[in-house]
This record gives sequence, C-alpha cells and structure tokens, in this order.
Amino acid sequence: MDKCLSFELVTLYSKSSVLRELGHILVIDTSQREQRYYQKFTPRLNHGDDTILNLQHYLGTHYQERLSITMLADKACLSERTLQRRFFNATGLKPTRYIQNLRIQKTCDLLETTSQPFESIAYSMGYQSASALRKRFIEEMGLTPKAFRERFYLANKPHHEKESGPLT
Repeated sequence: MDKCLSFELVTLYSKSSVLRELGHILVIDTSQREQRYYQKFTPRLNHGDDTILNLQHYLGTHYQERLSITMLADKACLSERTLQRRFFNATGLKPTRYIQNLRIQKTCDLLETTSQPFESIAYSMGYQSASALRKRFIEEMGLTPKAFRERFYLANKPHHEKESGPLT
C-alpha cells in the first residue's frame, strides 16, 4: 500500500493526534506542507548502568531545575570526569546535551498539547529567558516555537474540524 494513501486513511478514520504520533514514530512530518525531519527524544534506558539510570530518572523529574555537572556527580557519588564518561557511554550524550534534549522534548510536548505561552514554558523548563530556549529550540527542531505550535497544536482536533470547523 502506498505510504501517502496509508496516511490519508489514518487521517480519515482517526484523530489527527494519532496521525501526529505516527509521524513521530516514523520520523516524518504528517502535515500537508513540506516534509521535515522531526524526532522525539527518547532516552536510552537499557544500558545496564544503574547509577546512570537512577540519574536519568532524577533528571526526568528535575529537568527544570538549575543543574550542574558538579551537583550531578555528587548525586551519583562519582567524580565529574567519571560521571561524564559513564553518562556518555550509557546514553550516547554528554549530560548537558541530555538535559537540553529533555527540555526541548518537554517543550514540544507542551506546545503540542497546551496553549500555555512560550515565555511561561521557557521559565518552567528552567531557562532564565524565553530567548535562550527559543534559540535552542530553533537549532534543534528547525522551526520557531510559534511555527511548531501552529503545525502541531491543532492536530489535537479531529481532522474534519481542523479544515471546515465543527460539523453541525
């Protein structure tokens, strides 16, 4: 079956949020505009390093806090150098990059599912200014936060409502 036809069938018979999630899984843009490469950040958790896994779980709930390598090393009872080496070996990312990716993914989730202002999202992610997060977001996603929200936020509505308004 043709991929485009498959997406049209999903669009016709389910909510756009299903289509969006399918697009994330297949790493393609399901909007009717140009094809773009988007990928959800899914941390590697099956690496077998329990110390790093515990730290990842901690980061998953404390990503919005001011975090430093020194603080993370202390939390893991490791030297900074050992932390950085083991973290990279386990996750494929430096701790600072991991935290950035986590924050960008959480930002994407909020842009897709809420109408919360971007400035508010930025502060809730631990950034001191919205412009700092905006710069990182554009570097990572290739879209401004506003363009990202425009593309994906309305996808929460059923497809027929998005194009012609609610059926009456």
